[in-house]
Amino acid sequence: MVVPLAAIVMVIAIIWFNRRVQHARVQAQKEVRLAFLQKFSSGDEIVRFMATEEGKKFIDGLQPVRRPVDPRKTAVDEVTGAAVLIFIGAGFSLLRGIFMIPGIICLATGLGLGIAALLTWRISKKMDTQ
Repeated sequence: MVVPLAAIVMVIAIIWFNRRVQHARVQAQKEVRLAFLQKFSSGDEIVRFMATEEGKKFIDGLQPVRRPVDPRKTAVDEVTGAAVLIFIGAGFSLLRGIFMIPGIICLATGLGLGIAALLTWRISKKMDTQ
């Protein structure tokens, strides 16, 4: 009974830690940009800086980088998630008792992700041929 609970706690801890790291990264970027902008003593200096090539690069650096989405990578990620959820669900289902409900939920979610992966794969194949 302790092992499944430890697995759930571990997953929650990993997600929480990942979110904290992302938040810290965003905060650090905000602080650096704010400190940089505070170096200017007037609005005219900022306007002149923004008109330069370096200013344009600075503004471009503020924009989030949008990478093109590869549907095949999305499908592979979904298959990976589906496999993990199916195995966790099967493990919970084997334990029976109070673990049967989370097991069924994990199995259903894993199957849903698997179907989504299949649909994503088929749609991307059709898009490639057109």
